[in-house]
Amino acid sequence: MLKLSLLILISIFIIKIHTMSFEFPINPKKRRCVGEFITEDTVAIFSFISDTRNYEAELIDPQNQILYKKQNELEVKVSFVATVTGNYEMCIKNNDDSINNIEFQFYSGIQAQDYSSLAKDSNLRPIEINIRKIIDMMKQLIKDLSSVSIKEEENSRINDTIGTKIITFSLLTLIVMIVLGVFETLYIKRYLHTRKVI
Repeated sequence: MLKLSLLILISIFIIKIHTMSFEFPINPKKRRCVGEFITEDTVAIFSFISDTRNYEAELIDPQNQILYKKQNELEVKVSFVATVTGNYEMCIKNNDDSINNIEFQFYSGIQAQDYSSLAKDSNLRPIEINIRKIIDMMKQLIKDLSSVSIKEEENSRINDTIGTKIITFSLLTLIVMIVLGVFETLYIKRYLHTRKVI
């Protein structure tokens, strides 16, 4: 029973991680982007409601390719499956002369999947749907953890490279300082000999 409670608690936490909803203004003639890191083969939904129709919206993938472009609609909902792991951005440009308020929502993973149609098609009971959601959450968690470990390895490699460069730079600086110190000492000694101070 304790394991089941813990599993449900973790599942609720994971659901909250993959859901975002907020409101923000866009000043006249300005562009604003909202992004989210999404792993490969994850279903995601970007949606927003605009105050005005005078705008341009683009969904941009991690390779800076435009996946979706829309303008002049009050409500926009974009559903897609991430083809590569990375940061996906929804950029909105306000072409109006007044501030445009945007109500933005983002869902990914199991939050973006429609389980009600699955329940109708497969004749599943509510408890079976919840079990299916938990299984999908665990699959998503495993995928996210593998993505995090890959990122961790990449960051570790970058840190090692930077550390090596810092050590090399420090050693070169030390050598230059020693050479300049010896040169300065010899120069001052020669100068004092020519002035017959020493």
